[in-house]
Amino acid sequence: MEKIASLFSAKLVFPEETLSRKDKYELTKFFKTELDKSWSNRHERDALASALHAWGRVRNLMERVEKRLKGYENQDLEWYVKTRVIVRGENVTKCVQGFMKDIKSKG
Repeated sequence: MEKIASLFSAKLVFPEETLSRKDKYELTKFFKTELDKSWSNRHERDALASALHAWGRVRNLMERVEKRLKGYENQDLEWYVKTRVIVRGENVTKCVQGFMKDIKSKG
């Protein structure tokens, strides 16, 4: 995973200790219903649990980014900023300024 993350300049998000079966079940139980079989084996459940755990780690940050970008109404800007903030740990304001600078230089 470290090699793949390195190729994409991505930040790895993982639990400090291995999630127990109970923890994985608790994270994923709302995605397992009679109508919606989002996971059908333990590998799929583990992958979903991992994704949900990672989302839990970055959710507050993403909500702060969305709040900061209210009024811009530009999905490209939102994607640009979220990606740079999560992957590179960059400052939201600097990301917005960089995006606007890129737009002006292309326009």
